[in-house]
Amino acid sequence: MLSININLKNRTVVKVRDVFYDKEVTLYPLWKCLFSLDFVIGKLGWLPTDYEINILDWNSTDYPIEKTRQRFSNLNIHIYKKEGIFNRGEGKNLLGNISNGDILLFLDADMLVGGNLLREGLSRIGELDVLFLTCHYFLNPTHTMLGDIIQTAVGNLFIRKNVFSKLRGFREYREWGKDDTEFFCRVRNIPYLKWEVDYIPELYHQWHPTEKKFKDREIKG
Repeated sequence: MLSININLKNRTVVKVRDVFYDKEVTLYPLWKCLFSLDFVIGKLGWLPTDYEINILDWNSTDYPIEKTRQRFSNLNIHIYKKEGIFNRGEGKNLLGNISNGDILLFLDADMLVGGNLLREGLSRIGELDVLFLTCHYFLNPTHTMLGDIIQTAVGNLFIRKNVFSKLRGFREYREWGKDDTEFFCRVRNIPYLKWEVDYIPELYHQWHPTEKKFKDREIKG
């Protein structure tokens, strides 16, 4: 079974400045992520195993998370809520521990997923313990990087649940991305683990906040 785990705060309705047209636009990162999963799983049937989608919401103030589940009622979505200050590592640990699947996919809420990612990722993880994923940036005026650029960050990954448990998950840092980097370095330095960083087609990054106001909002609401 595959557990797709999404840890978030305020990633459903995001207002950003379009640098080309100098106007405010609204993005819907989580909805687009779930639309892509719905298309791959529901319309194409390209998932060769049972699945669940676990979403941990840290008291988001942009849109009620329960309405998002209703909007995607045909997907097997479980909603969990967490109070307190948003913490990427802590959230992913909670999701990893409650997951029912033997394979975990940690997925950022602002990703778009294609069929190749799920099929090939599940095939590759059959030979590995951890598979770190790279992705494409969109050519999008509202994206913080312009151009079709491959991103090598290691926050999206497949991992066997027993390996996740043995590693005791992520370090619970609040600094942006520090939990991902530390986890990657830890995996890389354990001789008995089989791991790779690989590009599988059809993983796309919709948007990423670099402005301080977005990071502050993610933490404070």
